[in-house]
Amino acid sequence: MDMSNQFRSIMTNCFPNAKIIADKFHVLRLANWAMEHIRKQEQRRFTDTRRRYFKKSRFILLKRRHKLKRNEKIQLSQMLSVSALLKKAYILKELFYMVMDSKNEKQFYKRIYKWLFLVEKYGIDRFLAMAKTVRQWLHPI
Repeated sequence: MDMSNQFRSIMTNCFPNAKIIADKFHVLRLANWAMEHIRKQEQRRFTDTRRRYFKKSRFILLKRRHKLKRNEKIQLSQMLSVSALLKKAYILKELFYMVMDSKNEKQFYKRIYKWLFLVEKYGIDRFLAMAKTVRQWLHPI
């Protein structure tokens, strides 16, 4: 199911013995939304030319680093060099994808707690909100 707390509450009440699982699409969407928010926030500070470039190149920031072509990696490097905040957001997005790529439960928990630590360290509002949601799903009430 998606990650709505209301929906989860209804499911828990209606099906108390059911194992509720958030699907990967909805979980990863949180990371992409956070990344997009930071990109939009940062590009407002740019000149018109750079702002248009960032808008047209936004999918480079959303694409997994290991799936980027050589020229896209160069573009990514240039994009991240103009904003420390954008660079931190990109790191958090990529690390979260690595969390979701975990091969087993032990690896998952090791990675998720490292990711949560970095979110707190970086203090980026959208990722802090995402971390709150992730924690609620890790430790249900």
